[in-house]
Amino acid sequence: MAKIANIDPLDIIKAARLCIQKNGMANTTLKDVASAAGVTQGTVYYHFNSKDELFAAIIRTSLEEHLAKVETAWDSTGDPLSKINTVFEATLRTYGEDREFHHLFFNVVALGLHNDRAAGEFNKVHDLILHVINKSCRQIADVYGREPEISLEHLSRIILAVLHGLALQSLFKPDTDIEGIYKTFTKMLQNLVVTSLGTGRDSE
Repeated sequence: MAKIANIDPLDIIKAARLCIQKNGMANTTLKDVASAAGVTQGTVYYHFNSKDELFAAIIRTSLEEHLAKVETAWDSTGDPLSKINTVFEATLRTYGEDREFHHLFFNVVALGLHNDRAAGEFNKVHDLILHVINKSCRQIADVYGREPEISLEHLSRIILAVLHGLALQSLFKPDTDIEGIYKTFTKMLQNLVVTSLGTGRDSE
């Protein structure tokens, strides 16, 4: 029992992520996870009642890590247009370069098509990411002191769709120039901000 009390659930999550990366989500069992974590299967069940609950925890942990990186990048830059570039650089490191994240993310998406719990957990974090993007867009508009000519809600969803789409492309087409595409998309967003808000760096 002492071993159960001392094990950190995050260690189980880390072991599960490695198993998923190696075997895929469908072929990963709690027995595999227990073996990778160096604990008994009962220990895994002590912290996570089911495979779905463990996978839901993995989803939250992975995407919360990404959100923390994005928010840190956002707070580290003052100029609104530079914020866009900084945030996308942080996002590139996760969506564009982290293949473990790609495998986990799209395994979760696939599981969510047939599993209501997984879909529910994914939607919660998806909404949180969308909120962060929307908040970032709103803060840029507030800095310029005027309402944009486009819907920030729609823009946020477009940005998120692009991120997911590029992640999918890089998973199946590893030679895709994700960094170049991100730079192009960043410039497009910066130009959109200038056009929509009717101002830019040179107008001050």
